[in-house]
Amino acid sequence: MDGISFEISIDTRLVQKLIEIHPEINKQEAITLEERFVLWLDAKIKKRKLDYYLKISEVPYESVNGFRLNPNDYRDIEDMENMR
Repeated sequence: MDGISFEISIDTRLVQKLIEIHPEINKQEAITLEERFVLWLDAKIKKRKLDYYLKISEVPYESVNGFRLNPNDYRDIEDMENMR
């Protein structure tokens, strides 16, 4: 499955509901809600030992009420540490 990618659009209201259920999303070290959510989701995926990479796409290709996750634009915790 190497090289397969797809984009998903997540409504911000869904993320806000997830924060009510999983308040640890807001404890992630990031500025925006989108970045905190992606870091939290990435940790959940790694915990299950799945091989996925999440990335945030800053410019949606169409009008959406949420934000897009683009696998080519995501920085993981190692990248964030290297930038310090």
